[in-house]
This record gives sequence, structure tokens and C-alpha cells, in this order.
Amino acid sequence: DKNVVLVTNSTLLATLRTVSHVWRLAEQQKNSQRIADRGAKLYEKFVGFIEDMDKVGRAIKSSHEAWESASNKLHQGSGNLVRQAQQLKDLGVHSDKSLRADLIEKAQNEVAPP
Repeated sequence: DKNVVLVTNSTLLATLRTVSHVWRLAEQQKNSQRIADRGAKLYEKFVGFIEDMDKVGRAIKSSHEAWESASNKLHQGSGNLVRQAQQLKDLGVHSDKSLRADLIEKAQNEVAPP
């Protein structure tokens, strides 16, 4: 009950080694539990990270789709914005600025066939 062990000269060293071994096992058991707890926290954090990455991916896809839609309005089809703006300039609208030549060319090349 009182955890007292009587030892003699001949059993002292073996007893000390046994006690040391038992303490080491107890410490390893505590460390094992800490490792398991840390592993669970890491796993949960990783799952949350993956969920956030999925959200980012969906947002990027949505942004890209919106960009493509706006880009199509800018220079695709016979009524594209670049072509209409250039037609205004051709009709004599005065402006100190000019559209880039590559935009005008792209808008003219991407006119939908009738």
C-alpha cells in the first residue's frame, strides 16, 4: 500500500534499473498520447485547409468565367465593344487616346460570321 520496497546490497542496482525502466515507459506512454492528440489536431487542420483550397478553386473558376464573359463582350461578335468604339473614332469622334492596335485587330478577326 505504501509503495515501499526493501532492497539489499545485491538487489539495489537491479531495483533501480527496474524503476528507471518503468518511469521511462510511463513517460513514453504520455508522449504517445501527446503525439496522438497532436496528430488529430493536425488532421483536422489539414481537412480545413483542403476545404479552404476547394473554396479558393471555385472562386478562381467563377472569376475566370466572369473574366471570359467580359472579354467576349469586349472583342467578340459583330457588336463587340472594341469594334463599336473604333467605328465611333472612324466616324470622327475626337479623342486624344487610341485603342491598342492588337485589340482592334483581335476584335476585327473575331467577328462572328453571318
